[in-house]
Amino acid sequence: MRISDLIGLGRSAVKFSVLPLLFLLIAWGLVYKLIYKTILHGKRSLPLKKAAACGVCLAVILVIVYATLLRGGYWGGAPSLMPFASYQAAWYQFHPVEWRNLILNICMFVPFGFMLPAASEKFRKPWRTYLAGFAFTLLIEMLQIVFKRGIFETDDLINNLLGTIIGYGLFSLIFAAVKRRFSGKILLLQIPLLLTVLSFALTFTAYYRKDLGNMIYENTSSHKMPVISVGEGVELSSEETTGNVYRMKIASVEETRLLAEKVFAAQGDTVDESRTDIYDETALYYSRENALSLSIDYKGMTVTYVDFDLKYPQDGSKFRNLAGAGEQRVREAVEKLGFTIPDTAFLDADREGEYFFEAEEEVPGEHYCTGIVRCELSEQGEAAYLWYDIITGEPYKQLPVLSSREAYDILCSGEFYYEMGSVPNDAPLTVTGLELVYLADSKGFYQPAYRFTLDNGRGEELRIHIPALQS
Repeated sequence: MRISDLIGLGRSAVKFSVLPLLFLLIAWGLVYKLIYKTILHGKRSLPLKKAAACGVCLAVILVIVYATLLRGGYWGGAPSLMPFASYQAAWYQFHPVEWRNLILNICMFVPFGFMLPAASEKFRKPWRTYLAGFAFTLLIEMLQIVFKRGIFETDDLINNLLGTIIGYGLFSLIFAAVKRRFSGKILLLQIPLLLTVLSFALTFTAYYRKDLGNMIYENTSSHKMPVISVGEGVELSSEETTGNVYRMKIASVEETRLLAEKVFAAQGDTVDESRTDIYDETALYYSRENALSLSIDYKGMTVTYVDFDLKYPQDGSKFRNLAGAGEQRVREAVEKLGFTIPDTAFLDADREGEYFFEAEEEVPGEHYCTGIVRCELSEQGEAAYLWYDIITGEPYKQLPVLSSREAYDILCSGEFYYEMGSVPNDAPLTVTGLELVYLADSKGFYQPAYRFTLDNGRGEELRIHIPALQS
């Protein structure tokens, strides 16, 4: 989600809260002014400042309800009950979006913790505000389950409660400044804010001081493993060696724009700047004259190209792929767009006009190349769709790696990350394949890892990756 998207979400939430708030203010005016004051001749008054604080507090609640329950783009899923699981995922993936979501979940409840004691003296005691914040976020999480508007996460409860605590601390500080009643208790209430800021600062500092990035495969968990044996043809070595680390291209926004200009120029077109969208990890460009689009990822400068006039004919006719074009003709069509399919890439399949190339090659000391090319040609032999996911890494450095025997011992211990969740342990496993592969980390480096292929005796294969670099 881009910053502009967040601003748009904020505006939508504010607009959503305005109408209900106006309705309630009108209702309050009728009840308080007309009925209570005029008809019943009530003596008690509601100060304007308190009424305003109550209105703002209500608006904050409505904004939170909109942001968590009413806006689009949600999906269901299994509850995440492990505390700080989202922080672990954010650390190992280190995507800006992951960290932004965590920070926003904290910040979203800061106004709630601030406005609740401002609106009612009953919440001037911190424990009451904390309890109200916890109850409110718990209610939201339960409603998300009922209406399938999100995932129940323990971390949401933690982050929202932390935001409430920080908000109350800020209220106490400002309230004390207005009343000129400072005390040591006021300073203690600021500790959660200081610790939160310090924790994020230390986390980001530690990450950016690291030479290499993080990999999800480093996020180990414990698995109960069955008996594992080594199959024929698989050799384990106790020799410790060094392995190469390769660095992929990380493009700037300007470099993606130059690439888009080059690709569109090859089609006799230019970039339509008014339709350019810049995201956290991708830049999306459209051509000015023809219906062309080009999505470019910053990491590796991989692209997705679509010619909408060819792929989705405006006359309503169905797009027909060119089947049986042959490898050379496909390569030439891709080259016309300005991209080259590596010579070592092989044509994996021709599926009714969809052409797949796979490439993986390491030339030690020179480069590492990996990825997929998927292309669809029109009946005229022109590329209507291209997914060019070929990444070339340049040599960065050599580092000590574990021996294959050490990696096997880690596999047997069950201390590793497995994409599928739990490792089946109802039958013995046999190692049928072992190879040293390269996996991308969060900073754009390819790090070596051992890939074990295992057979459970029922024709089912498991693939488990063990990071190879020595810690």
